[in-house]
Amino acid sequence: ARQYPTLCEQILLPHKSYEGRTIHALRVGTLPASSGDVLLITGSIHAREWGGADTCISLAADLLEAYSKGSSLVYGGKTYTRTDVSTILEGMHIVFLPNVNPDGRFWSQNEDRMWRRNRNKDSSGGNPDCVGVDLNRNYDFLWDFKKYFHPDAEIATSDNPCDPQQTWCGKAPLSENETQNVDWLLKKY
Repeated sequence: ARQYPTLCEQILLPHKSYEGRTIHALRVGTLPASSGDVLLITGSIHAREWGGADTCISLAADLLEAYSKGSSLVYGGKTYTRTDVSTILEGMHIVFLPNVNPDGRFWSQNEDRMWRRNRNKDSSGGNPDCVGVDLNRNYDFLWDFKKYFHPDAEIATSDNPCDPQQTWCGKAPLSENETQNVDWLLKKY
């Protein structure tokens, strides 16, 4: 945002993570903030998916650099011309939220590399195996999965905070600060 102030805006999100970390997003594009279509790209919702944050940041940096230099982008065997890059940045906004789950990602990188959830301890009953909510299952879309799916359906979501697959959906839809930030971005942009 400091390097490309006319092309992007850093967004301070309204909710800190459970452990108090500040979370930011980045809006990229030349349109006024209140106009145009928006693509939201998120990363690191699941703590152990470390690459998501880096992918978001790399894509934002690549787009900003290519646009400012008037150059194309090449990913694998696909080329996006300078016109393609201009069309994207002048015709819409891309909002990047690289690290939806900073507490979980930090825990995964330092304590348990396969950790999936956030670090909310409120429903754990003091059991470290019951800490956290699977943020990807905490949105208000089909949150009450038992209401919408047949009891025999193989749904990879749990209403048990101690689920060994770490797929607990939380105590309520959008109960987690991290998912509230994503919801806030969707409503604002």
